[in-house]
Amino acid sequence: MLDELGKTLVAAARAKGVTERRVFYRHPFRNAVNPLISIQGMQLPRLVGGSLIASIAFGLQTVEGAFWMAIKDQDTDVILGGLLFFGIFVPVGNLAADLLLAWSNPSVRFD
Repeated sequence: MLDELGKTLVAAARAKGVTERRVFYRHPFRNAVNPLISIQGMQLPRLVGGSLIASIAFGLQTVEGAFWMAIKDQDTDVILGGLLFFGIFVPVGNLAADLLLAWSNPSVRFD
């Protein structure tokens, strides 16, 4: 964010007399938030994977715990269903990140 605030585009907007709040949210914030959105889109599968550890440690009845038990019992149907269920989180996270990027920064184009 500090790097974006020092750019000439921000200085030019301030010289035009644009309010500080509008300068902040219009120019540097949109450019600085792009990497954060991209990273958060890939955190969705990790969030579900992290709950597996919590469900095993605390003995909670969750989908991840049932998946773990299916792996231990070698129940192939439940394992395949769990892989399909957990595999859906990757494209959903990427789609959400792409849509948020397009909304936050109009200069991002999908060609």
